[in-house]
Amino acid sequence: MEYKRKPTDEKRVPGAFSGWDNTPRKGKHGLVVRNASPALFEKYMEIQIRRAREVYKKDMLFVVAWNEWAEGSMLEPDKANGYGYLEDVRNALMKTGEWETDRH
Repeated sequence: MEYKRKPTDEKRVPGAFSGWDNTPRKGKHGLVVRNASPALFEKYMEIQIRRAREVYKKDMLFVVAWNEWAEGSMLEPDKANGYGYLEDVRNALMKTGEWETDRH
């Protein structure tokens, strides 16, 4: 996967999401992101954390969303993935050096 988007000004902050399907709300004009999984989310988070730091020059990124169940983007634990998405956020932060183990 290639990440070419660059910030258009200093106010921009990168983002990440665990999955997406807004077709229940938008119908045929909706967007579906297929094959979402905790493992892919972790890889994506690692990339976005690095891009936040190196490309956007930010120490943060937006994550959509804790419990956006209706649109398929959630980090909240569930029966299918358990704490997988939350564990992947932690893993990505650790792999990129952004997780300070003595503070957590």
